[in-house]
Amino acid sequence: MFHRTKNQGAEINPKVDELNVEAETLAHLECLQLSP
Repeated sequence: MFHRTKNQGAEINPKVDELNVEAETLAHLECLQLSP
């Protein structure tokens, strides 16, 4: 799911990559909660 983000983030900053992955995970969880 976030291998694309990992590749982009690794070139910039590992810390940013972690935040991106965490944000995507939270967004994914929110989508699951919204789904009936």
